[in-house]
Amino acid sequence: QMVAVSGNVYRLAEATINNPTAFTFGNVHVGDTLSQAVSISNTAMADSFSEKLNASFGAASDVKIQNNGGSFSLLDAGSTDSASMTVSVNTGTAGAVNGTQTINFVSDGAGTSGLGQTGLPSQNLTVTANIQAGVYALADPVINNSQPVAFGKHRVGDLVANQALSITNNGVNDGFHEALNAQGGTGTNNGSFNLLTAGDTDNSSITVGIDTSTAGNKAGMATVAFESDGTGTSGLGITNLPSQNVNITGEVYRLAQGNVSPNPIVMHARVGDSAQQTVTVSNTAANDGYSESLAVSSSATGDAQLAGSISGLIAAQGSDSSLVASLDTATSGAKSGTLELAFSSDGAGTSGLAAIASGSSSVAVSGNVWQTAQADVQPTSIDFGIVHVGDVVTQQSVGVTNTASGALVDVLRGGFTQVDGPFNGSGDLGSGVASGVTNTSMGIGLNTSSSGSYSSNAVIGLNSHNDDLVDLALSSVNLQLEAQVNEYANPVFDHLAGDGLFSGSGTSYLIDFGSLLTGVTVDATFAVLNDVVGIADLLDGTFDTSGQGSFGASSFNDFFNLMAGVSTSDMMVSLDTTGFSLGLVQGSITLNALGHNASGYSGAFAPITLTMRARVVDGSVPEPGSLILILLGIFALLYFRSQVQTAKRESV
Repeated sequence: QMVAVSGNVYRLAEATINNPTAFTFGNVHVGDTLSQAVSISNTAMADSFSEKLNASFGAASDVKIQNNGGSFSLLDAGSTDSASMTVSVNTGTAGAVNGTQTINFVSDGAGTSGLGQTGLPSQNLTVTANIQAGVYALADPVINNSQPVAFGKHRVGDLVANQALSITNNGVNDGFHEALNAQGGTGTNNGSFNLLTAGDTDNSSITVGIDTSTAGNKAGMATVAFESDGTGTSGLGITNLPSQNVNITGEVYRLAQGNVSPNPIVMHARVGDSAQQTVTVSNTAANDGYSESLAVSSSATGDAQLAGSISGLIAAQGSDSSLVASLDTATSGAKSGTLELAFSSDGAGTSGLAAIASGSSSVAVSGNVWQTAQADVQPTSIDFGIVHVGDVVTQQSVGVTNTASGALVDVLRGGFTQVDGPFNGSGDLGSGVASGVTNTSMGIGLNTSSSGSYSSNAVIGLNSHNDDLVDLALSSVNLQLEAQVNEYANPVFDHLAGDGLFSGSGTSYLIDFGSLLTGVTVDATFAVLNDVVGIADLLDGTFDTSGQGSFGASSFNDFFNLMAGVSTSDMMVSLDTTGFSLGLVQGSITLNALGHNASGYSGAFAPITLTMRARVVDGSVPEPGSLILILLGIFALLYFRSQVQTAKRESV
């Protein structure tokens, strides 16, 4: 028969002290603190079949050997504890220490075999020390300076001398006090000294100072590190002593920083005008309580001028606009100059330090001063004289000259702003008329569509222009315009009264007395009319009566200066048929007319002929039918004559 057998076999924990078997502390001072940690490992195989390790301090062979009562439990196989257990030496009294410290170990099956605890062999640590007591005293550093060490007020960048610390190794120089070492640290010049004998003082090796590279409150502490050095005395080497701080006070002020705006200054003007620019001076130093105030002195050179002054101080981040820069505008030309501003940093109210120079600023001032354009317009009066309706009249040129002079002169610009009818204006001054130049592109024309006597105005608006300034309006120039537009004279024969049938126009007129019996007398009254309305030429006329024939002509006298709408006096044409032979009787009178006006114009008209005609017929009694026809003709002639005379009277 087979019997099943099973079980687990666990190995015990294995304790190993990793430190050297002897803890040697060497020579130490009474009162020194001495301790070393014990490093212990469970070196059993870490395969889940090794128990865990417990450790605790046992007895010590010397009462001066002490421990922290430390222990640990359940240290896994393969693990190490280097902190739980510490061995130390009681240095309260002098004497040699040479003994052991026992450490007890237990293999613990908790969490592994469950077999409880199994004691393992204890192990001893050898502990040795040589405690020197009452023979040598540590160095005792004393800083003698009054604190805080005050540096007062300074400016950024000042070379401020460091102040030396007076340090004493306080103690009796009896051979049983160690020497003093010192090393400057933060806030010092890193000076140092070594092996200062007890009772001695060092007054120069270590100094303290302040940093003047930046502004601000420089209050702080300088640290000095100390050591007690047993060289030449105890032979116990170097023992660190507590460092000591030195309180330091000081204030560093930055200089005022001047700034000028605008810079550069450019301004333009015309001769005689004011060219000014307010100048602002600022203190751009930070307003943190550690900046001095700004004092300013100023002057101007060249064409630049300066008014006002800055009499007070300008605080940090403050400004003053009391200065006004200007240019000399007495003459035209390109102007230039310089404003010179000298700055001082003044400690009044801040650092209390006396004022010192803190830079300067040169401001270039420039600009153009222009001479205002001056206009000479010729002519200022234009008279077109006497022209006729419908004439094409040549435009009258207007010359505009810029008479201004100087190094820089505005140009003239402008054109007509008003031209009263019937006149009209054309052209302008375009991009401008330069100094000494005459522009003739402007002109005045005349519209001759209507007759009349005209007196009107034209206005030329002018500006003075340059590329730097706004155009300056100049006084307008008025042109007096005159013209007389005449209708041509128009000579016509006018039948005023009397016998006959009147017809015709232009250069040919007819007075037809019709058929007349012998012994009959007829007549007709005429005038010559200058038949035109409005302003017109005067009319002259002469008559040629040499062709009048059998007709009588009276009062056909020459006439002169016959105005528009005016007629000559009555002129009569008559015919007495007594003794006339039967047949056609005809004659003519010729008018030679001339139109003229005061301009010197004189124009002759083509001859104008007034033809007189009549037919002499038999005076016997006609057949009844013929008699009726004759009577009807006479009645018609009389009616026509009355209608013509009525029309003439209405026209007059």
